[in-house]
Amino acid sequence: MNTPKISLTGVTKSYAEHHVLKGINLDIAEGSVVTLIGPSGSGKSTLLRCVNLLEPIDDGTIHLDGVDISIPGFDANPVRRRVGMVFQNFNLFPHMSVIDNITLSPIRTIGVDKALAKAKAHDLLERFGLADKAKAYPDQLSGGQQQRVAIVRALAIEPEVLLLDEITSSLDPELVGEVLDVVRELKASGMTLVLATHEMGFARDTSDV
Repeated sequence: MNTPKISLTGVTKSYAEHHVLKGINLDIAEGSVVTLIGPSGSGKSTLLRCVNLLEPIDDGTIHLDGVDISIPGFDANPVRRRVGMVFQNFNLFPHMSVIDNITLSPIRTIGVDKALAKAKAHDLLERFGLADKAKAYPDQLSGGQQQRVAIVRALAIEPEVLLLDEITSSLDPELVGEVLDVVRELKASGMTLVLATHEMGFARDTSDV
């Protein structure tokens, strides 16, 4: 039996008296697309943040390729290079151009050569229809374009898994489609994806689980 790419066993998380995650068990196979659905406040975003080690869990375990990454003191940085995350509010640096937003992490955290990082960033921008936006700043982009840049930024570190947290919730309805098209392309490329979304039709069409 193949080891799941990500495996959660008995994961619990509380904030004071509010129990957000209660004994979550979930196996995510490599190359699969898993969608988390549920009302606001049901713990979808918290679960993604726990997988990315942005939040510590209270109990249970989280394994990445069979390695327990949830033990206290585990180094989160190597995990975040392998497990990228895209947030619903873009989180782009407003004072930096698109190309600088994308190349910051590969250069600073992985040590990629600046010229190589920029070349890869330009390739990703071309792939997702943003080739002419490399020198633009976030406030010069539409919401859909900003979200696509945020996805490109996450892909620039070449993660094995991508976590997508309600990435269409901040967008006007006419911009949702262009972002969902990016997710479809990522699925077609074989990337492991975990999504929290309210786009039920898209979830049905795209998800394996």
